[in-house]
Amino acid sequence: MPPSTAQRTPRRTRGEGQWALGYREPLNKNEENKKNDDGLNVRQRIIDIYSRQGFDSIDPADLRGRFRWWGLYTQRRPGIDGGKTATLEPEELDDEFFMLRVRIPGGALRADQLRVIAGIATEFGRDFADDAEKLPGCVIHPGGTGDQDDGVAEPADQAAARLGDLFTLIVRVLSEADEHAAGELEAALDELSRSRARDGFTPSDTALGVFSLKEAVYELVADSAEMVPEFLTFSRVIDDLGLRTFEAYSAAREQIISDQVTTMMELSTPVVQLWDGIIAVPLVGTLDSARTQLVMEKLLDTLVATGADHAVIDITGVATVDTEVAQHLLKTVSAARLLGAECTISGIRPQVAQTIVSLGIEFGDIATKATLADALALALRQAGLKVVPS
Repeated sequence: MPPSTAQRTPRRTRGEGQWALGYREPLNKNEENKKNDDGLNVRQRIIDIYSRQGFDSIDPADLRGRFRWWGLYTQRRPGIDGGKTATLEPEELDDEFFMLRVRIPGGALRADQLRVIAGIATEFGRDFADDAEKLPGCVIHPGGTGDQDDGVAEPADQAAARLGDLFTLIVRVLSEADEHAAGELEAALDELSRSRARDGFTPSDTALGVFSLKEAVYELVADSAEMVPEFLTFSRVIDDLGLRTFEAYSAAREQIISDQVTTMMELSTPVVQLWDGIIAVPLVGTLDSARTQLVMEKLLDTLVATGADHAVIDITGVATVDTEVAQHLLKTVSAARLLGAECTISGIRPQVAQTIVSLGIEFGDIATKATLADALALALRQAGLKVVPS
């Protein structure tokens, strides 16, 4: 009998609530919730019903729909990892704690606004605020919307502690009773700027944190006319400190970049052993004075450590070879010869050969080869070795 073939059920077409196509039903779940009740109306139910009757009294349509219009999201229950969120029902995932997302237009907060958020985090968020990581407490999205993870923030208590320490040092400086206070304040600002540079904050973030002290103090003295001269003095000090954070931040970033460049240069200049007594230095990228010095140091150290008597310098990955690059290569070869090692330069491509000839560059008695394999074969012959099929 011929194998039976399953009849394919024709796919039923249905409307998805596209009003432009004349459909009114069925709507998807979110659109249905919007149709049934305005999302902003849930605020009054939170105040009048849910806050009094508890978590179990919350309508699921409010809990997983309209609450989000107010920035309220349920947290995932402890012990459930992210890989299970697509396989479990919403009621299996929901914990009886909420996360509040706060959008900050422009990404800047005044001191009083920051205090409000810190107060919410302390009283309702288990004493924790975080930036866009969806952890317990208050989630701050500086200038972002929805699930964008843009901006950097630190826990409110940590930020308050930093500013409190700075304020104490500023008061000591202004009192002129402590001759060490100015130095301690400068050191504290420099360390603050360096740490925030390492953590990815912008210089504006650091300076705005310092400037917020000015507004906080102003709120305390705004109704006292006799305090205006003292506040102006305090304000000028804060302005100077804000400028210093920019300078310290720039210096810290330059140091970080310099350290990263050094690390990348070291990683991009490996010395490998091809055979007993034969080592190779594959070069990639640009060869300048600083990198030539690093190549020379690593090559000489490896020659001494391994006792190798032949080195291959492979420039296949060097984009261009000009007079300066040639001089760097000649210096490296000369240094290796002083230790009794012979050098071969490999990776001479046709374009590179034409450039070398047109510039009149001469490598003298230094052996050159087109490929690393050719250079290795030459080194083996010079060592009296021969590779034969097994």
